[in-house]
Amino acid sequence: MSLKALSMTYSARLINAKAAIDSGALVLHVGCGDGYLDPYLCTRFSLVVGVDINRIELQNASAVNSDQRVEYVLVDGLVLPFEEGSFDAIVSIDVLEHAEDDEALVGEISRVLKKGGRLTITVPNADYPLTFDPINHLLKSITGRHLPLGMWGFGHRRLYSVESLCDLLDGAGFAINGVVRMSYSLVGFVENSYLLNIVQPLTKSSASNLPLGAEAEPRGVWRKLTRLEPPEFLKAARDLGMRLDSVLFDGSLRSINFLVRAQKT
Repeated sequence: MSLKALSMTYSARLINAKAAIDSGALVLHVGCGDGYLDPYLCTRFSLVVGVDINRIELQNASAVNSDQRVEYVLVDGLVLPFEEGSFDAIVSIDVLEHAEDDEALVGEISRVLKKGGRLTITVPNADYPLTFDPINHLLKSITGRHLPLGMWGFGHRRLYSVESLCDLLDGAGFAINGVVRMSYSLVGFVENSYLLNIVQPLTKSSASNLPLGAEAEPRGVWRKLTRLEPPEFLKAARDLGMRLDSVLFDGSLRSINFLVRAQKT
């Protein structure tokens, strides 16, 4: 079964991204990973281009997504090999926090996006609920420091507040159209970051995001398992947890992730 598909935080990011994404001719998926979102993008766009630094992830994406409307390119997002204004829309799901230079990455995204084109981007929230990572939450509030685990254990270089991300996008020529927070304290308690730190390496060939093209040890058995949809009763339990979380904490500013929709001005 698909371990990723059972994750409430992962599913929330995909659901909200799908709801935010427009349609058009050409879309760029920055940090596409194993291409899990790309079949949906094919229903909204004539051509999907996925880019990632992880060679094995792209090999998996190519093997699974045989649609001729999808193309994959091994490249560092800091230097995108596309002309200015090439894309009608750009999607990036929890990638920016891994970038060595997030300002440069946002600048490249802005450069290759058409004027009026829309960006859908998600990032981890610096103002996350205590239940998701109590160790770093308390440590940060007392000492201003954090440990390389929990929210900081996924190869994250930084977390974002809504204000800091919107300021970054504004500086690159984007107008903010909307912000959606997702996954709150209940999800944080059930699916805490320490559990995800353990599970993530089982669902990704390089959970630490190796340099461009560097080879990672293939995890063939787990890769095959992650391609199968979970049983309906497990998906129903996942969805119930997500609904309860939203009902109980909707409106809270303390979310695990948030999504921003922006338009290039």
